[in-house]
Amino acid sequence: RKVDKEENFFGKTRISLISFYQEFLPEPHASLVGGITLGSKTMPYDFWNSLKRTGVLHVVVASGMNVSMVSGFLLSLSLFFLPRRRGLVLAVLGIWLYVLLVGFEAPIVRAGIMGGTFLEYPEKYQYFLQRKALLSSHFLLVAMHWQLLQ
Repeated sequence: RKVDKEENFFGKTRISLISFYQEFLPEPHASLVGGITLGSKTMPYDFWNSLKRTGVLHVVVASGMNVSMVSGFLLSLSLFFLPRRRGLVLAVLGIWLYVLLVGFEAPIVRAGIMGGTFLEYPEKYQYFLQRKALLSSHFLLVAMHWQLLQ
């Protein structure tokens, strides 16, 4: 049986956060904040079309930018209290908690894999790891959803 996103802890937390935004912000502001932070696509149809028509729809989907902000915030904060190695572990855990919170969709999973990979290595090696990280994320996604290839 396929588990619905809203049935687990992360899905319920996501719905609670979106409801919080909707309670305290007017539309379309609530939809915009929900889209930017959690990748929510529940927004008024005319607002969605306006974003699409103007070419800024990509702003309201969870992506690598969100993963970078989560990991950067957690790493920066943790380095005040923890050694670098433990801070990296905390940042990678934060990335995957965010991926689960957003809904474990392909673009955010790919961003999580690449974000975790690039956190681990110093800047001088990152240029060489770009293709490797991208390919490994694609292979992992295909392995997770192999039935789509049939």
